[in-house]
Amino acid sequence: MDRPRRCRGDSRVGLDPGRRRDNRALRLTTNQLSRGLGTVLLAISMAACSMSFPIAGFRADDPPTGSIDRSAALLSPALDREDWRRAEAALSVALDPQGNGAGVGWRNPQTGSKGSFAAPAPPFLDHEQVCRSFKAEVSSGSQGPTHLSGSACRDGDGTWRLRDTKGGQTS
Repeated sequence: MDRPRRCRGDSRVGLDPGRRRDNRALRLTTNQLSRGLGTVLLAISMAACSMSFPIAGFRADDPPTGSIDRSAALLSPALDREDWRRAEAALSVALDPQGNGAGVGWRNPQTGSKGSFAAPAPPFLDHEQVCRSFKAEVSSGSQGPTHLSGSACRDGDGTWRLRDTKGGQTS
């Protein structure tokens, strides 16, 4: 059994009952404070469980090594990486919002692929991106020219990304 603590000058009989209540209230307040603090810390740690972070393995933004950009396939599945690099440069010049939409050609003498782009309409905004319609003619290797129309939008880094293409009629 615990012995009651005695303060100097106090006797068990003469201890003021009000002081005893104050000590008990102080202990209760300290216990309540520690429980409240524990609850707050638990709530904060549980809230951290609800945050999400992207996992790099589940992102499909970058094409796998050795593949051709999806945009090249929208023009012609027969274009190789170098064909697309040359076509993309011509597309960027043709779609320039400051330009007049005149045709710009490209050619890859190694593969025989060639083509041209022209922007027949002025640029427009779509989801805060500058976009522009284009007409294209693409010849890849031994195939005759294919006529396409489509649109592309400029990314924040200034790169034009094909949104869609239509057509594909061979002349």
